[in-house]
Amino acid sequence: MSSIDDGAPVNLRCSVLFFRDDAVLLCRRTDRGDLWVLPGGTPDIGEGTATAARREVEEETGLQIAAERVAFVLETSSWDRDHNLIEIVFLGAERDRSAEPRQMEERLEPVFVSLEDLDKVGLRPPIGGYIRGFARFRNSTAAYLGNVWRPDAGEPS
Repeated sequence: MSSIDDGAPVNLRCSVLFFRDDAVLLCRRTDRGDLWVLPGGTPDIGEGTATAARREVEEETGLQIAAERVAFVLETSSWDRDHNLIEIVFLGAERDRSAEPRQMEERLEPVFVSLEDLDKVGLRPPIGGYIRGFARFRNSTAAYLGNVWRPDAGEPS
């Protein structure tokens, strides 16, 4: 068995699926048109994935959460191998139910979006159906979603 090393880096993103009532916390990227993403980002050197997810949520939204367990793992890998991202999505639990998200970064606006409206926002990657499914069956085991790249949807963030 041979493997091909094309030299393309694999990026890692750690994000959080955080529900409040019938809504999920998303961040609107105002610097990239009208793109919406789960709060999250890249781990620092030596930082664990759950720790990175918690830190990124606090830095982007001001909310302190616990990253309880993995909800799902996904990839976005372009056909030309120019882009390859692995994203670990944790289920988040809030520590202070009265806390409201606030804008912590200039071009990132945190908003709770109703599960019904997920198809109306430019969610990247396009995982609204998976989020709604997970919301209905929160006790399910973690799932590997595979490559969710959609070339017509633009570059994932």
